[in-house]
Amino acid sequence: MGAERPQRYCDGCSEVDDHPRHIIGVANHPSQDRSPEQWHLDCHAAHGCDSCAARLAGASGRTGAELMAHFAEQRVGDHG
Repeated sequence: MGAERPQRYCDGCSEVDDHPRHIIGVANHPSQDRSPEQWHLDCHAAHGCDSCAARLAGASGRTGAELMAHFAEQRVGDHG
């Protein structure tokens, strides 16, 4: 897929990889010192994120490299 993607932690499953993420800024969090949350799209959808569920619609359960290839075919990137 071209440029190497960064390895990142998933706050949902604790895996570290380069799979698509939903990154949520926490600038308005009471404890202002927290880092942004980073979730695999499927992990976040499983925790009730409508945005991630919508992004995965039509992906037929793909994750990881297969999901990235699907997004490339659809010209859709991760949102973070």
